This record gives sequence, structure tokens and C-alpha cells, in this order.
Amino acid sequence: MSCPDCVRGFVHDGSPTGDDTSLGPLPAYRSFVKIGIPCRGILVILTDLFGHTFVNARLLADSYSASGFETYVPDICGGTPVNPATLDFLDTEGGGIFTAMRSFGRLMCAAPTLISFLSTHSRSVTEPRVESALKAARVLADERGLRLAAVGFCFGGRYALLGAKLGGALDACVAVHPSLVGKEDWEVVGKPTLLCIPENDYSLKPASARTAASAINSRGVRADVEVYKGVGHGFACRGGPSTYTQRAKCVADVISWLSLRFSEN
Repeated sequence: MSCPDCVRGFVHDGSPTGDDTSLGPLPAYRSFVKIGIPCRGILVILTDLFGHTFVNARLLADSYSASGFETYVPDICGGTPVNPATLDFLDTEGGGIFTAMRSFGRLMCAAPTLISFLSTHSRSVTEPRVESALKAARVLADERGLRLAAVGFCFGGRYALLGAKLGGALDACVAVHPSLVGKEDWEVVGKPTLLCIPENDYSLKPASARTAASAINSRGVRADVEVYKGVGHGFACRGGPSTYTQRAKCVADVISWLSLRFSEN
């Protein structure tokens, strides 16, 4: 399912250091590994509703590349993401009556925004975009003898799981507080998978994530779950100041888990 938290969050401070390129037919942001750091593999970030130009997504790509993963952020929203300016109105980490008023405002504003986006970004529209980007990334990885993974956030989390089907382009996938995920999506997973789930997630609760991971493991495919205390849906890509520690932990967990998977034969 999806929820109002899918369009809630903060714009993060920072200046991305990568460049604009393409990945297959899609525009993309690219963050290279710095000279002198061995390249561990290639990552494709599948974004939330705010798309590949959103500064938060680009800063995440820079975080991964700083640890040795060449990272691409393709435009899986087809040039029509949700405007990040929405976040200026929809969030606060204050308290009292003003926070309550903003919470009510979020609920009122989120529904039409979500309905509008999802009506034009269905699976039948989005999955072919994702597949084209992952196929292009597979070519790049194979040319250099590297492993390939996707890290999907919220809206993009579902497509990371779908991209991890047997015979697909990926060697591994990470789904971070994925939304709109159904039983049929878990059933196709055939590659090592990490689920990063906030404790207070309305979209996919920790217990449901563990059940899904157990089902994947029962098919002989590795699936792990990391739960992040005290945070909610969207924390890893749009979290406010209070989520900084858990956001940093999520980045470190993804890097550590992928490094181990990529080192396995």
C-alpha cells in the first residue's frame, strides 16, 4: 500500500558532486568512485516519487560512490515526478498545535498528490522504464567485470524487488521502506535481497517484512531484514534532523551488506 508519508519529508542540504548522463534511454544522475578508491560494483538507485533530479537522491548516490560503488539514478518517473517544493509545506519536526495543524494539512494534501502521481505511473508504465535502465547498467557492469545491484526507495523499492527476479539484470537488491508491494512482488524475488524497514512504517511493517523474507529464504534465496528504531516511512531518503543517525546507519548497512554479497562467489 501507499500512504501520506510517501509525500512527506525534508529537502536535505548539500551539493551533489556527480554529473548528468543517461542510462539506456533514460536521463540519469551519475556519481563516480573517487580516484584511488577501488570500485566495488555498480548501483542503480530507484527513486521515490520525487525523482532523479531531487537533491536528496543525488546526495545518497554520492554517499554510495564515496564507499566504492559507482552509482546511477535514472529517471523512472518519466520526467513527471512530484515537485519537491511540496515538502516545504507538508512537513515539520516541531510540536504542539502547529504540528497538529500541519499533520492535518498533510493528510488533506497527500491524497490528491498520490492519486495524481500513481494514476500516471502505474506498474505497466514504470516497470519497462526500470528494466531498460537495469539492462543498460548490466552491460556497464559486465564490460568491467563488476556486480550490479539496485537500491529502491519507497515507490522505487517495489521495482528493485521486481528487478531481482531470476534471470533479471541484478545480482542483488535492496528495498528501503518500499511501498505498493504485494504478495506477487515477493514471489518473483530470486536474488539476494535486503529489506530496510523503519519501526513505524505504515506501508510495510517490520513483521510483514520478516514474513516476506522468510518466504524468500524458504525458496533458497537469501533475504535479510534491518529494522530502524524510532523512525517512519521515508526516513532514509527524506528524513528530518531527528532521523540523521538512523539515516546514516541505513547507508552504512546497505554498503556493508552489498560489499559482502559482491564478495561472495
